[in-house]
Amino acid sequence: MDNSILQIKNLLTSPNYDNRRLALVLLSQQDDYTKLLDLFLEEGMILIIRSPKVLKQFVKSEKFAFDSSFRHAIYSYGYCFESDGPPYYFIPKEATRFRVNQIKQWDSYLGELTELIYFCLDDNQLKELPKGIEKLRKVEQLEITGNDFSIFPLELLVSEKLRDLFYQRNKTRQLPPNFEHLTCKRLYFSGNRFERFPNNKHFHFPNLEMLGLQANGLKELDDFWEIIPKLKVLFLGDNPIEQLPENIGLLKDLTNLNLKNTKLKELPDSILKNKRLETLVLENSPIESLPKGFEKLNLKLLDLRGTPLSLDKDYIAFLEKKWAKRYKKTEIRI
Repeated sequence: MDNSILQIKNLLTSPNYDNRRLALVLLSQQDDYTKLLDLFLEEGMILIIRSPKVLKQFVKSEKFAFDSSFRHAIYSYGYCFESDGPPYYFIPKEATRFRVNQIKQWDSYLGELTELIYFCLDDNQLKELPKGIEKLRKVEQLEITGNDFSIFPLELLVSEKLRDLFYQRNKTRQLPPNFEHLTCKRLYFSGNRFERFPNNKHFHFPNLEMLGLQANGLKELDDFWEIIPKLKVLFLGDNPIEQLPENIGLLKDLTNLNLKNTKLKELPDSILKNKRLETLVLENSPIESLPKGFEKLNLKLLDLRGTPLSLDKDYIAFLEKKWAKRYKKTEIRI
């Protein structure tokens, strides 16, 4: 790699904004753009090219997936050769991270990006998935928040390595019947339209550790604790839930339970079986009483702000003293 290309590389990868702007100036001064191919491939960069002169050299490369149908898309990273004319996008076929938003439809060579580990399609207006997504079998983190999916697309689950699925702010009301044996560790479903969850007793999420179901309009929770035996974090806030299933005590690994802005007036006695529970948020819920023996829990944080519950000062002091034996810092918010 000659000195000019090396200088551009160092500037492009600099955390300093002015350095990256300077890199774009130097890029525009290059005569032989083919020298830049390896640079962009190595850094996994997306090219946004408007110049016809540059376009002719890149479009012939077999190292890039080429799509001329993108318009006005925004990338989390990418470099633009400014000129008049429509933008053309080139994605290194060996890229491991890719993000695009503000598109309504997509006809691309997505199936060629088989090395992707992180793939983000947040904040588009997609009603169906791009062609080729079923070939992305190495994806570990998939983000598809802020789209128009009314039916959950099962193609999202083709990767056996998938660990984090962000499926927030869509329009889905229930999971499909064949949504089974999910291998994810973290599942984010907030801002959808579920009224009941999980709506199928045959589901099995053996590795799930975090489940986010906030702001769904949930009125009813099935007894699904047995299908998520390793769950540690459960967010149920901003739902009109009036009752928790009694067997929530089966979640032996549960450490964080968020019930903010629900319609719960009481907690089931079985919650005392959640011996590892550290954080319990009941903020702005109409909780009127706590289960007898509540002090058996060992909480790091208890949030009671905005609830009608009135605790005796001596009882609060007793809880803080007891819990302080386990944690260096405890907090009861009232």
